[in-house]
Formats: sequence, C-alpha cells, structure tokens
Amino acid sequence: MIRIKVSKKMIITGAVVVILDESKKVLILKRPDFAHWAPLLWGLPGGKMEEGEIPLDAAIRETKEETNLDVEDLKVLKHNMGGLKK
Repeated sequence: MIRIKVSKKMIITGAVVVILDESKKVLILKRPDFAHWAPLLWGLPGGKMEEGEIPLDAAIRETKEETNLDVEDLKVLKHNMGGLKK
C-alpha cells in the first residue's frame, strides 16, 4: 500500500488507465528504481493532468509516454470531476 499525505489545500488531479488485452489480462508497469515517487512498485499507466487538460486527454498522453501505446475508445469508470467533454 502507498500512503500519500495531502493537505486540504492541495488538489491533485490526474488520470489512470486500465488496459486489458483480448484475454482480459491487465497491463501493469513496474516503476524504475530512480523514480521520485514509489520506486520499484507496480502500477497502472497514468499521471497528473497538465494545465488546461481534461482527464481523457491526460489518460491518452500518459499512456503514450509510459508505454508507447496509442489507446482509444476509453471508458470512464469513475470520476469526481464534471466536464469530460472535449
């Protein structure tokens, strides 16, 4: 388990992608040993949103940066932000 202490004033927004193959296996990534946050732990592609970016665009960009995969037909499973429209 990873615990992150976040103050009430701090708002972190980001996106995470669950990638399934044809047999419903999930792609997970192992973070490098030099990673600033959670080195050598396993996780899903994703990260912080850039200024002006919506979660869907962040999910696509982060997945490309971390895996070199082009994802499409994404489905929002759960979010607490309004306005996912482009």
